Amino acid sequence: MKDSVLGRSQKCDIPINDPFLSQRHAAFLWRDGACYLQDAGSTNGTFLNGKRVSGDPIELLSGDKIDIGQLSFIFVTEGVADA
Repeated sequence: MKDSVLGRSQKCDIPINDPFLSQRHAAFLWRDGACYLQDAGSTNGTFLNGKRVSGDPIELLSGDKIDIGQLSFIFVTEGVADA
């Protein structure tokens, strides 16, 4: 898997048209087979299981809930093929 940036900008790897997203809102970083979430300096924040993400990347576990802008996601690892 490759690192990906989510945000409102069409230059992001994951562009989402949501007025509550920053141009570059959050990053998903892959290290040693694990995925980490990091806020990219967003205005409205990135939340993991109800807590605001700030500072160092946080490792995601299957079933974690991610809230970004008006969107909610559940991180799932089952069935993901190694890249």
